[in-house]
Amino acid sequence: VALDSSNPQATLAGLEKVKSKPIITSVSLENQRLDQYLPIVKDHDCSVIALLMSDQGVPTSVDDRKQRAEKLVGKLLDAGKKPEEILKKMLA
Repeated sequence: VALDSSNPQATLAGLEKVKSKPIITSVSLENQRLDQYLPIVKDHDCSVIALLMSDQGVPTSVDDRKQRAEKLVGKLLDAGKKPEEILKKMLA
């Protein structure tokens, strides 16, 4: 089950209902969204789709994508996610 919402409260409500390990989408480097979603993914057994969006928008180059991926994956690993639980969406 993929929980896809920009509303963290809706995601939390969905997490209460699922019986299998969910995938949380919409985790990005946008400051507000990251601040809202890191505690959720830290406290729940879930996989995460990491969007490489930031407050500056969509990445504009391969190097930009790589830097953002490294930064976001690092934050998710610090939050306790395993590498195999992190799926990167390389926006173009």
